[in-house]
Amino acid sequence: MRYSSFTNQLLALPAEQRENIKNLLHSQLSAPASMRSNLDTLWEDFYDLADENFVSEFARKPNDRAWEMQLGVALRRAGLKLEGRKPGPDFLTSDGKNRVWIEAVVAEPGDAADAVPSAEFITLVNAPEDQIIFRITNALNYKMRQLKKHIAAGIVENGDRYVIALCASIPNHLVTSYHAIRAVYGIGGWQFDRDPETSEVIAGHLASKREVHKVSGAPVSTDAFLSPAWSRVSGLLFAAGPFATDLSLLGNGFTTLHNFSAQFPLRTGWLRFHSEYRIEEREGVQHLARSYGKPSVRLPSYEAVENL
Repeated sequence: MRYSSFTNQLLALPAEQRENIKNLLHSQLSAPASMRSNLDTLWEDFYDLADENFVSEFARKPNDRAWEMQLGVALRRAGLKLEGRKPGPDFLTSDGKNRVWIEAVVAEPGDAADAVPSAEFITLVNAPEDQIIFRITNALNYKMRQLKKHIAAGIVENGDRYVIALCASIPNHLVTSYHAIRAVYGIGGWQFDRDPETSEVIAGHLASKREVHKVSGAPVSTDAFLSPAWSRVSGLLFAAGPFATDLSLLGNGFTTLHNFSAQFPLRTGWLRFHSEYRIEEREGVQHLARSYGKPSVRLPSYEAVENL
């Protein structure tokens, strides 16, 4: 693709295609102006990875394409060599031994009965956690369906690693890696053990919560990374964003979650950004382990899960 600034290419689109991003393109306020500048800078490191419809697709769904661009540049700046093969997942790279496909997706608030309720200000307490987790699982399920098509077409081959890179774009709600952890590891809140005589807290662990429920009451599984049905997904790279307005944060808030049931797992530490989690099993008890010297957290054993 011939290089031109990203803003200029957006401005060259027909007027009807630019309607969705007219504020971004024409506002002189500091935030849109900063985003235009930062997108142009990102584009310099990304344009050779873009498919031929990238610019027009950005105008249609800016969050999706801003995240794809940010992700590609962050991975490159982390030292990964990327290819943008089409058709197929967004990026192809290598861990030094195996091919690794990385597919970007955005979890958005939704607009149906199970949408995350809108909030006028940033929500710090009483956030609609189940709805947020449902939006994350919905985006993951969409990419799982695409993965099956890529496997059937022979694009993703046996032995290839496959990573879903998910960005949560849910305005005015504090979405963190905690929600991603709950969405794939079947984890709920904390349970505390107390001394029966003094009521002093003597231990605690994360409870099991293997599903959330839609408004209709239908269950939605939240234990994908403990399920053999998800064995072809190697892991999840999670971010809350997209952060195209702040290039200094590229990759700083990314969290890697390893799939405990992966047929072709990622090597620990290979996709290392801000933090990294995995499930470890020791003497029949599962632990959620965070890398980089942080202590692990005890999870319920399989026996305990059955009784919760």
